Amino acid sequence: MTDHELRAISKRLKPGAGGRGRHSTLYRWLYEHADGFQRLLNDSSPSWDSVADAMTTHGLTDGAGKPPTAERARKTWFEVRRAKGWMVAAPLPPAPTATPAPVRPIPPPLAPPSLPNLLAGLGDEDDDFEFRTLRSTTPRTP
Repeated sequence: MTDHELRAISKRLKPGAGGRGRHSTLYRWLYEHADGFQRLLNDSSPSWDSVADAMTTHGLTDGAGKPPTAERARKTWFEVRRAKGWMVAAPLPPAPTATPAPVRPIPPPLAPPSLPNLLAGLGDEDDDFEFRTLRSTTPRTP
């Protein structure tokens, strides 16, 4: 194409109406000023409401041509950071090495009490114990 043909075509072209594949003025501004904007966020930690208000004051708009909301400003900043490659995940800290718990020896099983110890004290004169038959039962005879 010649320059003359390109100029003729360019006269017929209309500005884009937004939509997919085009970036808003908000995105383009954030992309061009990303380093300074990041410093501003780090230094003053502003609310996204105040960021959106300041961007509206400067005439920046979202993809629909409306003043940006706080959420739209935040999401657009997220997209700019991702486009710049700043969203690389930080390396995870090394996992702490687990030291095994000390091994405790298993205690020996408890010995059952001996029969003489169990029977000690039975048959003492001081015991107030006697065998009785339950009510409404008859004793069995061997």
